[in-house]
Amino acid sequence: MAKVSIKCQMLKSEYKAVEDFLRANFEMSRGDEKDFISMMIFYFANEELQLEEDSQDTFDFKKVINDFWEVQYEINQTEDSSCMIAAKIPIQTFTKLFNKQRSLYPEIAKCEGKVKRNFIVYLSYILVSSIKGGKLSPKFIFDKKIGIKQ
Repeated sequence: MAKVSIKCQMLKSEYKAVEDFLRANFEMSRGDEKDFISMMIFYFANEELQLEEDSQDTFDFKKVINDFWEVQYEINQTEDSSCMIAAKIPIQTFTKLFNKQRSLYPEIAKCEGKVKRNFIVYLSYILVSSIKGGKLSPKFIFDKKIGIKQ
């Protein structure tokens, strides 16, 4: 396994709160944590974009996307597996959310394969989190094979 880049290490440090949340709610391997952190960049980007609406500061969304791609590329080089969320959510609801987010993140929406699956995991997290008021129960678990359950 290749060494984790400085950028990935910085992201892990920057999103320590996310890791704490994951450890409190899920049993996850280190590889799953790296996958999740790369996706959570989008979660935080979305939060910051909402905060920036009333601010004069500009948020560099392009940089966030570049960070995602760099970390995702590294994960693809070092990890042979992808993680999914097995969540009992209506597929129709999920599809609506996915289509809505597709217009916001065209770079990801155009992707196929592992990167797209990882993006779906991110969208699942956002959907489930919003349904649960930001609190996920242990029944929403990461699973490498199951994917999204209806």
